[in-house]
Amino acid sequence: MDVIIYLLITMAFSAFFSGIEIAFVSVDKLRFEIKEKKQITSRIFSMFFKNPNNFISTMLVGNNIALVIYGILMAQLIEQSLLAGVIENRFLVVLIQTFVSTIIILAGGEFLPKAIFRINPNLMLHIFVVPLLICYILLYPISRLVSGLSSFLLRLFGMKLNKDFSAKAFGKVDLDYFVHT
Repeated sequence: MDVIIYLLITMAFSAFFSGIEIAFVSVDKLRFEIKEKKQITSRIFSMFFKNPNNFISTMLVGNNIALVIYGILMAQLIEQSLLAGVIENRFLVVLIQTFVSTIIILAGGEFLPKAIFRINPNLMLHIFVVPLLICYILLYPISRLVSGLSSFLLRLFGMKLNKDFSAKAFGKVDLDYFVHT
């Protein structure tokens, strides 16, 4: 029973991170910038918009942690509860674990949350700003470590990093959305 509760918690975290990720890239950034001085949530997201790569990589770290824990727990549940004594072939057990856990997490932790968060991304970001900020603060050091390591490895193998890239500017889509609403 505990495994099922932990599974639901990890699925909720995966859904949260997936939904926040799609809401962040779908949100009307111009509207947030205009409201920046009026609302605390807008000021928080303004900070995220200034460093979108850091924000997205931090959300991906959170989602990956949730998915790894989910995979371990789901494999344990399927093997010990559903397939105990039924199938002895290890390859077949792993195949069933992979198939079942993938279908469940894709539906409940990826597709559904992304569809829901995409409907009204501004509202979703406002609703989840507090848990998002807590998760960001907790996961940011891990994200920076991984990003720094990957940058080092890319430079080590002769790849050039584009430091002039800036995702801070408002895009044509943002401006069009603001003009039409």
